Amino acid sequence: MTQLTSAKSQAAEAAASKFDRAPPAVNLRAKAGPPNMDYDPVGTVVSALDTQVGGDHYSRMKIQPIEFIQGNDLEFCVANIVKYACRHRFKNGKQDLLKIKHYVDLIIENEYPEKPDPD
Repeated sequence: MTQLTSAKSQAAEAAASKFDRAPPAVNLRAKAGPPNMDYDPVGTVVSALDTQVGGDHYSRMKIQPIEFIQGNDLEFCVANIVKYACRHRFKNGKQDLLKIKHYVDLIIENEYPEKPDPD
């Protein structure tokens, strides 16, 4: 009976200590995920960062824009500037550069508005 009680208390301690630990840091390249994620033929999870819809302009980069954007908590306009700056040579050229200008103009307009001259 003592062994059974001891085993139960060990199991309870193990379960309790599981919740005492801090959550692990987020790793965008982690190879684990929910059941609806894609798997390769061997059965390992394929990260969304390892696949790309519509070209390879991001997946060929050492650090993908999404990793930099999320890792630095960039806001929407700044994130789009990073995205378009990284891909302009591989995807839409001048159009992506014009999009960068547009997002810069939006930031200037919203964060640095013109102040009226005091007359």
